Amino acid sequence: MGKRKSKRKPPPKKSAGKLATKFDCPSCNHEMSCEVSLNLQKKVGSIMCRICGESYQTRITYLSEPVDVYTDWIDALDEANE
Repeated sequence: MGKRKSKRKPPPKKSAGKLATKFDCPSCNHEMSCEVSLNLQKKVGSIMCRICGESYQTRITYLSEPVDVYTDWIDALDEANE
């Protein structure tokens, strides 16, 4: 005869952490001064620094996250500096 199976609870699922919506400004180097807003109706993502007023807008898709807008801004600044 075999042993009875133990009635173990399954391990809890790990939840993915939330992505940031505030970032460091590449222009004025202030920490957490840039805030991202996504407008899915108009398909536009915008980021603006509260300290220096620097802003950037880019087109987004339904898969876009705030970090995508920030990295697009960094890439645009790198292209402008070259």
